[in-house]
Amino acid sequence: MKRIALFSLLLASPGALAQEPPAANQVTLKKGDRILFYGDSLTEQATLSKGWVTLLRDHFKKNHADLDIDVTTFAVGGYPIAHRPKRLEAEVLAKKPTIVVIQGGVPDALRKNITDDDFKSALETMIKDLRNAYVRVIVCSCTSLGEKKDGKNQVDKRLDELAEVARKVARDKRVPLNDLRKSFQEYWNKNNPDNKASGILTHDGNHFNDVGNQFVFEQMLKMFATRNSDKPTDQGSEPAVTVKKDVVYGNVHGAGLLADIAYPEGKKALPVILSVHGGRWVGSHRADPGEGAIDVKQWAGFGFFAMSIDYRLVGCSPPPACYQDVQCAIRWVHANKDKYPIDADRIFLFGMSAGGHLVSLAATLGDGSYPRTGGNLKSSNDIRGVISLSGPYDLEKLSWGTLWKPAAGDPMDARRLASPIRHVSAKTKPILILHSDNDGSVPVQQAIEMAEALDKAKALHRLSIHKKKGHMRITDDVIKETRAFIEEVSKR
Repeated sequence: MKRIALFSLLLASPGALAQEPPAANQVTLKKGDRILFYGDSLTEQATLSKGWVTLLRDHFKKNHADLDIDVTTFAVGGYPIAHRPKRLEAEVLAKKPTIVVIQGGVPDALRKNITDDDFKSALETMIKDLRNAYVRVIVCSCTSLGEKKDGKNQVDKRLDELAEVARKVARDKRVPLNDLRKSFQEYWNKNNPDNKASGILTHDGNHFNDVGNQFVFEQMLKMFATRNSDKPTDQGSEPAVTVKKDVVYGNVHGAGLLADIAYPEGKKALPVILSVHGGRWVGSHRADPGEGAIDVKQWAGFGFFAMSIDYRLVGCSPPPACYQDVQCAIRWVHANKDKYPIDADRIFLFGMSAGGHLVSLAATLGDGSYPRTGGNLKSSNDIRGVISLSGPYDLEKLSWGTLWKPAAGDPMDARRLASPIRHVSAKTKPILILHSDNDGSVPVQQAIEMAEALDKAKALHRLSIHKKKGHMRITDDVIKETRAFIEEVSKR
């Protein structure tokens, strides 16, 4: 494939790309943060005079008094993680934390009716609900029920299984992990030569003695960084950010179209990143990272006016309603450029899967023959570029393309009209195509053929194919490539 003016076709594994280090396993403390430890008896007892929660609270008061960090807990002895999601609102969110540390796992291991899937689902649900409330999350793996280092403690096998589930959830959801299970096992290997069942870090195999409380305090402290730390963190030195939820960006048949927005404080006009979630046009929502919705607060911290939208799903409103809503959101941005710190000349769309399809259609078709709906009908719908993650470009060749079925007319004609690959031209907006070579939902051939069409039309684009990432979602590499693409296109 021949080179184009700005970008060239890139077939590479993530390791072959220029990339920044993985996100550090920490969160950065900010002034006024409220840390809530959500746990079982190991957290409940940690509030005693020599407990690890008390040690943390005293440490922050002594060493970071200027940050005014509040440390609190909600803990009940024997409280399984699998039982917590339905009580999260009352037990945690009502206390208005900014950081939540989820501790537990031993009570789950003791209950035979709690499966790996139950445990995984509970962690994922709590992470999602906390993130929706813009709370930062740390997950802890379970500790012990006996301190023998030979793996012959009560429920050792089950604890190891649940610890591995916690590790996978933390990895997949990109949240910091305090791997207490691993840390305890490493400590026993060095400090338990007689293979004792207790008396090393605990007084009964489970609850911590003074040494154990000091050890857990040290492990917990590693999870937090301050802005003056020289250690890399996953939060960086974030500017003050304004977040607004449930912003109405359009109105259709009396119903509001909603978005979340965020932007750093200041008067400078900012580039815009407008996020369109995936879900095969039939599901998901604007705050679902599992379907590619960006974290608007994170992107505001990067220096963007960030917006993530809901749109009408095809189960309720037939196509092209979802695409018309994307166009409505673009017009809303233009119409509000004087109300918010928006640089209307630098509007970039980001979409994953079905969202990738919709933003790619915006780059190639614009309004097309679809009537404008939702409001701001005379505003511009111009954009600077798009980022499509795991998106389809030819609905006729897509297994779930049949979901694009209008209320009237020939569905095949409708799918052809809604296929971005059919509208590529030299006027197509710059596109960054991100895909995995083993995507089981949208075959990588879709991305390759779209890049070939763009190349033939001499349209600015870049294709980045990653190795063995499946139906790829937002990762550190995706964020890095997206930011680099936006920066490069903005300079033109």
